[in-house]
Amino acid sequence: MALYRFGVFDFDCATGELSGSGRRVRLRPQPARALAHLLVRHGEFVSRAELQRAIWPDGTFVHFDYGLNSCMKQIRAALADNPSAPTYIETLVRRGFRFIAPVSVTDVSFSPEPELSVVARPGSVEHRGKRGVVVSRNV
Repeated sequence: MALYRFGVFDFDCATGELSGSGRRVRLRPQPARALAHLLVRHGEFVSRAELQRAIWPDGTFVHFDYGLNSCMKQIRAALADNPSAPTYIETLVRRGFRFIAPVSVTDVSFSPEPELSVVARPGSVEHRGKRGVVVSRNV
């Protein structure tokens, strides 16, 4: 999965966790899905109907306008974003939204099994961990 970085924030799409300035910011599942969708399409216009499909699966009955507006308010509160002078999310009135801040994406996919390989010295093992850090140890 991907880790999105923007401003002082990190957002993990796999877990829906948002963190900023060294603290975790709580987001409910629906606002987290909306933010994930906006981040995946950062810089692009995302219609209200597209967000509806991303947030609520087929067969879910909600008051869509109220629900989407509530999600966007929660996201803006978590990001301390002002809809009148947005830093992160631009509103295109009655049409949709656009994530406007610069975004960097890091692929955080990794194999759950560490790679082990034998090095030149007999009895020494090299371990490549999650972040590619190499640790050698004698066995």
